[in-house]
Amino acid sequence: MAAATSPLAALGVAGVYINLDRSAERRTRVEGELARHGLTAGYVRFPGYDAGEADAAGSALEPGEIGCFRSHCAALRQFAAGERHLHVAEDDIVFSSRFAAVTGELVRAGMLERYDLIFLDTVVAVGLELVSEFRRLLERNESLAQTGAATPVVVLDFHHHRFAGTSSYLVSRRSIARVAKLLERELAAGPTLPLDLQYGRLMQTDGLRVGCAFPFATTVRLESASETTIVGREGGEAIRFACDLLRYAFYADCDWDVARRAIEAIAPSLFTDTQDRIIGAAFAQATRAIPRR
Repeated sequence: MAAATSPLAALGVAGVYINLDRSAERRTRVEGELARHGLTAGYVRFPGYDAGEADAAGSALEPGEIGCFRSHCAALRQFAAGERHLHVAEDDIVFSSRFAAVTGELVRAGMLERYDLIFLDTVVAVGLELVSEFRRLLERNESLAQTGAATPVVVLDFHHHRFAGTSSYLVSRRSIARVAKLLERELAAGPTLPLDLQYGRLMQTDGLRVGCAFPFATTVRLESASETTIVGREGGEAIRFACDLLRYAFYADCDWDVARRAIEAIAPSLFTDTQDRIIGAAFAQATRAIPRR
């Protein structure tokens, strides 16, 4: 019997997902995601670094944030000598039906020669500017689809935007070793920022080129806002759920029924509270009015 192949292999892309040994349920879910999209053969599991209080002694970061930082750095180092681009995923990832197509378009268009990192989704903060930018891209794609035209993948340069989240990103093959070395430098000095914010700083200090592909080829489970493995972040479930809802709105396979069920389970007042409904409508309307940069 022929060995199973991944659609990413022909694109010169390897995959790794980061998962803590104690997070068996998350491992089962992410492996189910990979199998559902025919991606299993293209990915390997990387056991995440399970940091404790001793790791965070004297640091402004939570143990889980240090563990995340170390895990991504070590995963990159493991692939640094390879000749393929790398997709780094965390274990709450949800793939879309367009994942392989979006990745292929990015590779063929040479985007991984122009950028060191390309995020396949990002935390969408509850603010008007970035939501407006993504909304314009979404409406453009919808207009093209109505005419039967192709909807190309767009890469938004993050040099002009703040971003967050490291659940899913591509690393150019020529940049893997460099990015690993930059992260190792920060670990040696003692990291002062979570990994996602450190990537943002490295854009400014070391010229790291970072973009985000649109539409989002991946997202995270909406339920993950209350399931984070980073202890110390639990108090922000409401904000995180709001950001995850916005991220899901721009996901390639966005489905209202999926979002509705998550809202009913986590924040039912969004459907029933008068002020919540008015605020939601006002925010949506305001995103249409922000001028293009």
